[in-house]
Amino acid sequence: MGSDMTAAAVIVAAGRGKRAGGDLPKQWQMLLEQPILNHTLAAFQKHPDIGQIVLVLHRDDMARGADLAGVSIVEGGADRAVSVRAGLAAIDSVDHILIHDVARPLVTQQIISDVLTALHDAPAAAPAVPVTDALWSGANGTHKTAPAYFAPRRPKALRVTLFLRLMRRTLAARPTTSK
Repeated sequence: MGSDMTAAAVIVAAGRGKRAGGDLPKQWQMLLEQPILNHTLAAFQKHPDIGQIVLVLHRDDMARGADLAGVSIVEGGADRAVSVRAGLAAIDSVDHILIHDVARPLVTQQIISDVLTALHDAPAAAPAVPVTDALWSGANGTHKTAPAYFAPRRPKALRVTLFLRLMRRTLAARPTTSK
């Protein structure tokens, strides 16, 4: 990306991960002898173009996250949009923002670099992989095959100006209460 631009990562970890099962939310479940959250944070902490990391936690997890080094911790809200907004409010002055789900710990340095590089030419970017399966439509029985579709991955990356404009528009239409 280069030193003339700065980037921050908002790592959203305020969900409870109930679909994953277990006694703990999935971000606190173990993967290779560490919580999933640690793997995700490490990927962004290692990247030379990420100058700030904001971790958005559920209110019940704030004490557990207090000892994490190299991140700013903020409390999330009742839904993802409110949680992302809380993360954005904690960001210092940057040019680019990456939004990533904590439960996706396998993000690579190359993917982070690629989405940041894409922001040179576009206001937003996200990695995607081609869907190789045939997809069927139940409405009329038709099907499509690859490469007609792509499945999005994380992180999403946006220029700050675009993202703030989109969030203001989205949140203006929603209640902003937190639990």
